[in-house]
Amino acid sequence: MRIAQLTLNGYFNYGNVLQKYALNRVLRRYADAVEVIWHTSDGFLPESWEWNWRPQLTKMLNSRDERRRFTFELIRQAKFKEFNDRHVKTRFDVRALEDIADEYDFFVVGSDQVWHPQSYFFGRFLTFAPKEKRIAYAASIAIPQLPEQYKSTWREGILGMNHVSVREQGAVDIIRELTGVEPLMVVDPVFLLTAEEWAEVSTRPSWLDEKFDGGFILTYFLRASAPPVVKRLSTELKLPLINLLDPEFFNQYVVGPEEFLYLIAHATLLYTNSFHGTAFAILNRVPFVVMDVNEDRLAAKISARLPSLLRDFGLSERKATAENNYGIDRPLEIDYSMRDEVLSRERSKAFNFLDEALKGAAHED
Repeated sequence: MRIAQLTLNGYFNYGNVLQKYALNRVLRRYADAVEVIWHTSDGFLPESWEWNWRPQLTKMLNSRDERRRFTFELIRQAKFKEFNDRHVKTRFDVRALEDIADEYDFFVVGSDQVWHPQSYFFGRFLTFAPKEKRIAYAASIAIPQLPEQYKSTWREGILGMNHVSVREQGAVDIIRELTGVEPLMVVDPVFLLTAEEWAEVSTRPSWLDEKFDGGFILTYFLRASAPPVVKRLSTELKLPLINLLDPEFFNQYVVGPEEFLYLIAHATLLYTNSFHGTAFAILNRVPFVVMDVNEDRLAAKISARLPSLLRDFGLSERKATAENNYGIDRPLEIDYSMRDEVLSRERSKAFNFLDEALKGAAHED
């Protein structure tokens, strides 16, 4: 059996790259070959890279800090590409999706925001392939309401899928209203792999010297910075601090996916506003604090799935807001008593969906 996987492609976002890897690894339990299709209108640029080059180039030429950060980003993205090349077979030669409709037994779209109307993504509803080959796993719409101008296309596209599952409750509500059919909500693919399976592809950063062996506080923020409480905790707990994506520190900015996995798994405490940062903390039983970010609209959108994730695992008290100065009581103590039950239930639901969608092909536990 051959499966083609379509998702947002790029080399810059940890969650995107790692969810793609996770779903790819799971699909390989069902098929002899699984290939990610990197298809764009021009055959080169990743769908999810929104790049307005003129203002960016002007900023880079006029600012030493911007030039420095741009250089750091190139190095970081090179590490992402190396991870992808090692672990995921990708096809870059597809000029027209219709050309490969007969080459694969199934096409799987997802997860990530493949059904967001503003995603730069081609083939989101797999309309180039026969209906019996079209599967959506954990597809995300990622907005509370679908604009009117997209409803007809989305209704036709979703009804044309053979098997549909989505990643968030908002997508369930939108699709139910659009089509009269309620799709199955399944977990993000990163939860389908165990902590031990993730450890197989993690790597200790070479710069992580012995001073971190006694533990460290890790921060990972999207469109936000660490609050003052983190530095205070670092001092009080006598734990060194690592701030991912910090442009002031080369090593901490250019962390690759394997190193990202290692740092979260070995952190004493994680502070984050990221869904996937939180997900990997849960998988590794790491104490974490989720910082609720309200001042940035994009960060708020990024954080939109976090309340339900925390609720599902009985960890709502891990949320820190401006009202509590972004701190919680006893941050190193965390109750993971619901973790195993929730993971078992959600993995079972997901694999049952894939078993049915992929014609009952057996998977390895």
